[in-house]
Amino acid sequence: MPSMPNYAAVPLALAVVLVTACRSSEPAAPLVPPAPTVTAPLDSAVTLAPGTTMLVTPPGILVTFDSVTSESRCPTNALIQCVWAGLARISLRVGPATNQRVVSLETMTPRDTVTIDRYVLRLVDVSPHPLTLDSIPKASYRATLTLTAK
Repeated sequence: MPSMPNYAAVPLALAVVLVTACRSSEPAAPLVPPAPTVTAPLDSAVTLAPGTTMLVTPPGILVTFDSVTSESRCPTNALIQCVWAGLARISLRVGPATNQRVVSLETMTPRDTVTIDRYVLRLVDVSPHPLTLDSIPKASYRATLTLTAK
């Protein structure tokens, strides 16, 4: 009669493999905000490309435009009729260099603003606007933003 395999050791072996695979010989690097590409005064409209950062002085708040995460705006092509205007949603990292957070803003009110300490960050525009149903390359987008005192 053939012997039955011992499955009791399988969970332990799997745990050892997972721990070994997840262990890194190097410590994790701290999250460092990117160097500002643009320095702007408070209350000014600044247009950023994906991956660029503005430093608003004062108050020393960094704003990094990461990407467009959703695009559903109606194309402006006259041959297309939409029931809804749609919206563009972007992802940003905002805050002082030591305490940044990820936020999403949309081109529709009231989701076009976020409060950061005593300031309001507003998404003014996302361009280009779709002309057809073809998707826009992510690197082609630009976000225009303002930071104002509350």
